Amino acid sequence: MATSQGGNAPVEFNDLQQVAEVPKADALVGVTIAGRWRLEEKFHEGKQESGGNFGVGYTALDLQDQVPRFVKVVDFRSRLRNMNELRQLLEIASFEVTMQKACARMSKVVRMVGHGELAFQTPGSQDPYNYLCLVLERGDGDIKSHVDFRPDRSSYWKLWVLREVALAIVQMERAQLAHNDIKPSNVIRFPSSGTAHSIKLGDVGRAVTKLGNGPFDGIHWAGDPRHMPLETLYGWREPEWQNRRTAADGYMLGNLACFLFSGSSITERVINSLPPGYRPGPGGFTGAYRDLLDIIRHARNNVLEGQVIPTFPAEVRAELGDIVRWLTEPDPCMRGEPGARRAGTVGVDRIHSRIERLAQRALINERVTAHPK
Repeated sequence: MATSQGGNAPVEFNDLQQVAEVPKADALVGVTIAGRWRLEEKFHEGKQESGGNFGVGYTALDLQDQVPRFVKVVDFRSRLRNMNELRQLLEIASFEVTMQKACARMSKVVRMVGHGELAFQTPGSQDPYNYLCLVLERGDGDIKSHVDFRPDRSSYWKLWVLREVALAIVQMERAQLAHNDIKPSNVIRFPSSGTAHSIKLGDVGRAVTKLGNGPFDGIHWAGDPRHMPLETLYGWREPEWQNRRTAADGYMLGNLACFLFSGSSITERVINSLPPGYRPGPGGFTGAYRDLLDIIRHARNNVLEGQVIPTFPAEVRAELGDIVRWLTEPDPCMRGEPGARRAGTVGVDRIHSRIERLAQRALINERVTAHPK
């Protein structure tokens, strides 16, 4: 049974199927959920598309709309022997459903199409075996599989990716949410009939809420540690939301710009450029992060000027360089668009507008270059 609440609201279902033997969560290819989503292929480990950090991922065909979907299947019963682990998984899964519903009307966040229980019952059994299923939009891969680092390749597309991700951050910020796990594998490309592909931000399962009612709100960092802001690497925690969470999303937007044009993370480059005694972790720096700010900023500046900004296209290099400097500022209390910072915000909305203008400039330049007079 499936019910829809109209609009962009996801379909809720409770599908009970009679079977001779209950299939395992990783052996559901061929099963159709709620008469609508036919599971066609299991994702290989590490290849799941915006599927979060738990569950088994499948590609599926939406038999109603005839479009591909991504389905995540979660097996709670397999955790029954460890009640603490089970409670944690239940909380995380419930929170992801809540976050997906909160983001349902956001045009730049991967949308949950449906969610509910898929239950299997064998003859004579009174106790069905339940799986939680989340059905999501499916694109044609994350940007890692599409980006081309050769200097003669389209800079417009890369700037458009940044524009789309910036808009996703703005949409989440308006809902008092922060993604806090923005990285290339969570930036999903969707086909489009326009000039550029549509880009959406996936995996809101690690998001944090300004209200402080999520399972990750009290955690220092819930996202991928390879993409965390510099201050987080050193264990620094700002008390104010804008400086701790929104500024972190802004940093990861700047980090994404560095990846798109130079091929690697600004965080990785900065840390590797520091003397071992100033690096985070065992054998490294043990003092307060603020005591190290000038040294980190100097290292960040050297990396940007010497390794990253030279990879930006000439027609937007100066302006894009400014944007990336603002977004990767090591002090989270100073991070962001300068005018917005004076007003007490990070200003990702203003940066979004700036990036959109740069993308249009790059597009015009590419068209002129392709069709000279």
